[in-house]
Amino acid sequence: MLPNISECVSSYLMRSKEWSPVGNDEEEAFLDGQQQRQPAERSSRGTHVLVWACIISLAISAVNLSLISLRKLSVASPTKLRRPDIYIGLDRVERNASWPLPQYLANYPISISHIDKGTPTSLGDNGMSSCWRTCVSVVAQFRMHDFGMDNCTFGVWLSPYNMLKDTHTNRTYTIRNGSANVEVWDLDADPVDELDWTRLSYRTRPKRRSLRAKLNVRPGATASVPNFECPSGTVMTFEVACADGNCGIEFQQDEATPRIAWMVFQYPRLSKVF
Repeated sequence: MLPNISECVSSYLMRSKEWSPVGNDEEEAFLDGQQQRQPAERSSRGTHVLVWACIISLAISAVNLSLISLRKLSVASPTKLRRPDIYIGLDRVERNASWPLPQYLANYPISISHIDKGTPTSLGDNGMSSCWRTCVSVVAQFRMHDFGMDNCTFGVWLSPYNMLKDTHTNRTYTIRNGSANVEVWDLDADPVDELDWTRLSYRTRPKRRSLRAKLNVRPGATASVPNFECPSGTVMTFEVACADGNCGIEFQQDEATPRIAWMVFQYPRLSKVF
């Protein structure tokens, strides 16, 4: 009996340790699963990389657009850029000292108009130069011309009445009380572009920058400010205002002779080095 039991137990134990190889079908299914998981993992990583690349690209584009916008805001308008110097390089040309420059250039204003503090929104009368009372003043603008003629003076030239009478015209002027004290102010206007004369009024005029001079205007005489530098091509704007309540000047600005005009005279520059 015992041997038989021992043999049965031994036989059972031996059978429990036996194994059989996995069939071909099961092995292929396992390998297929491994291969399918690997591409899926690679695809997931590629998607993440693509998303981050898009985010970075969009961020860079946004920064570039912001910089371009700021640059556009900081760049001056083409209409505000200084005009090219038509005499560029001329100062380096060898010049014979015997070649004379003009004695002077008579420079008439681009435009001239009066403005009235009493009616600050009223548009000026372009071409009418008048200073009848302390609240009325004249704005005149000039563009400087020619090479080497940058020594300037500004003022009023009033020919004697008898000279005007001899021309057999009705050109004349009026100065109340025989003389007038006026102030000449530099205005903070654009040194390149002209004023918009269609909108000029006391309220829209450029601000006063500095007092250039005080003049006493008399019939048949010239009254002008001290000479100043006036580079070619620049625009200079002046305001002439009555200095006291006894001031009164009126005439029609023109370019005829004998002269009745606010104007600039340009002379050869003080330095002879060209």
